Amino acid sequence: MKTTPRARRAAYAVAAALVTGLALAGPTNAADDAAGTTAGSTADSTATSTADTTAGPAARGKKVPARVLTDVAYTDPVPADTRGNLLDLYLPERRKNQKLPLFIYSEGSAWFGDNGKDTADAWAERLAPHGYAVAGVSVRNSSQVQFPGQVHDIKAAIRYLRKKAGRLGLDRRRFAIGGFSSGAWTAAIAGTTGDVKRLEGYQGVRGPSSRVQAVVTLSPPTAFRKMDSQATEWSVLEHETPDSPESRMTGCTQYETGIGDPRCHNARLANPLRYVSRDDPPFLMFHGSRDQLLPPGQSQVLFDRLASRCVEATYHLVEGPDHQYRYLADPAAGPVLGQTVSTVDDGARRGCSTSTSSASAPLGDAGPSYDLVADFLDAALAR
Repeated sequence: MKTTPRARRAAYAVAAALVTGLALAGPTNAADDAAGTTAGSTADSTATSTADTTAGPAARGKKVPARVLTDVAYTDPVPADTRGNLLDLYLPERRKNQKLPLFIYSEGSAWFGDNGKDTADAWAERLAPHGYAVAGVSVRNSSQVQFPGQVHDIKAAIRYLRKKAGRLGLDRRRFAIGGFSSGAWTAAIAGTTGDVKRLEGYQGVRGPSSRVQAVVTLSPPTAFRKMDSQATEWSVLEHETPDSPESRMTGCTQYETGIGDPRCHNARLANPLRYVSRDDPPFLMFHGSRDQLLPPGQSQVLFDRLASRCVEATYHLVEGPDHQYRYLADPAAGPVLGQTVSTVDDGARRGCSTSTSSASAPLGDAGPSYDLVADFLDAALAR
C-alpha cells in the first residue's frame, strides 16, 4: 500500500498520539506525571529532589522511609533544552541495610518525545509491593539526536544508577530494564549490548558496567527492515519511507525509502538482533496480535534470535490487543500463545529447547499481568 507524503505524515502524527497518549497504559486510569523539583546539570542533583511517599508493609528493624527523586540529571543536557537526560527514581521503604533490586523503565513515543520517564510511577505502584525500586528514564528524541545517541543515553543512565547504588540503597548486581514501543527497543538493545563497548558512548558517568540482568519488552520495534513485510490486516503504517519514525531515528530521511535504502547503515546497526549472544540476560516479551503500528512479527524475530542463541526467553502473543499494554491489568485478557526457550544440560554439551502453549480466557494466574512481570524479575534476578 503506497501513500502520499501528506497522508503518511498524518498517519505518523496519529501514531505518535497513540503511543504517547491512549496507548500509554498503566495500572491506574491515568498515570499522573511525576511532580518534582528541577534538577541541576550534575549527578549530585539527587540530593535536592527528594520527597516522602506512602510506603508498603513495615519491616522489622530500623527502616529507611520511601522517597521519590525527580528530574535527576544522569548526564548533561545536549541540546540544552532536552529532557532526555533526566530520570525519576521511586524508592520503597526498606530496612536500613537492605539493597533493593531495580527496574528501569522507558515509555514509548516513536522517538518523537524525550519524556520516557513520565509513566514510571505506574510501574512503581505495581512493583513496590514486591520490593522493587523503579527508575523512569528518558532518552533524547530523534530530532535531538540520531542513533546511536539513544543507546548512549540509556547506558549512561544505567552507569549512573549503578555508581549511585550504594548511596540509594540499590543492589548493583540486580538491575532489570523494560519498556513499551520505542522504549521497548531501548530495553532490548540495552539488554543485548551489555558487552558492546563501541555503543557505550562517552557522556555521563564512566566506569561502571551498563549490563542489565533481565529485560521486559512490550511491543518493541526490532528488525526495522522487516516491518513492512510483516504487516498484518491491522497495520496502518508504512515504515520504509523517509518520514517514518525509524527513518528519523536512524538519520536516513534523505533516502526515498528511508530505512529501506541499502545506504542506511544505521537501520542494520540499530537492530537488537544483531547483538544477541549466549550470555544475554533473560527476556520476558509481550505483543498484542492486532498491533496496528508495530507488527507482532517484530517480537517473534527477536524471540527466534534469542532462542537460536539459547538465551532464556518467554514470549506472550496476546490475542486481541492493539498497540498498548492495558491487558497487564486485566486478568481476563487472552487467549495467549506463550513460547519459551530454556537451556538444558544434555551431558556432553549445552543445548536448548523451545516449547509452545496456549490458554483461553479466563486466564487467571496464567495470563499476562504485572504479577507475572514481578515473578519473572524475582526469578531472573535471583541468579
